[in-house]
Amino acid sequence: VSKTKEGTLIDIGVEQLALISNKQLSIGKRITVKIRMVGKQVEVEIVNRNEIPVYWGYRVAVEKSFMTKIEKRNFDLTIATSKYGAPFEKVKEKIADRWKRANTLLVMFGAPTCGLYEIFKNQGFNLDDAMDFVINTIPRQGTETLRTEEALIATLAILNANCRWEP
Repeated sequence: VSKTKEGTLIDIGVEQLALISNKQLSIGKRITVKIRMVGKQVEVEIVNRNEIPVYWGYRVAVEKSFMTKIEKRNFDLTIATSKYGAPFEKVKEKIADRWKRANTLLVMFGAPTCGLYEIFKNQGFNLDDAMDFVINTIPRQGTETLRTEEALIATLAILNANCRWEP
């Protein structure tokens, strides 16, 4: 982010910085933009994510405790991912059935340094009791741990291909 007299220049992942006219934004703020003009200067405008009629990526929420998130939202379906979970192939029909009836769902991921079983245990909870399903979407992964972004992409692709949730 850099500020100019015309507005703010931001990195949107293309070859050059994009201009948001007449706006001064703070560094570190995540925004959703729509490209208005491509040319010598790429120009964008801020849009409300809720007004976008297509899938626009996942949302991330940070909570002090995983159980806080689960209890706060009262999800219809909760799925945890773990290399110790049931192989997805063995539970996919049960998940797909629940998925079709769910209005709200939660898919949880651990971290490379600390999996969900350990995180829940450290917070005084049992993962199997707290979640509807604990699944392994990458069996025989061949590594001690996976990066969260790798697990996220693989898991969401598998769930999308097998469950077809229609909001």
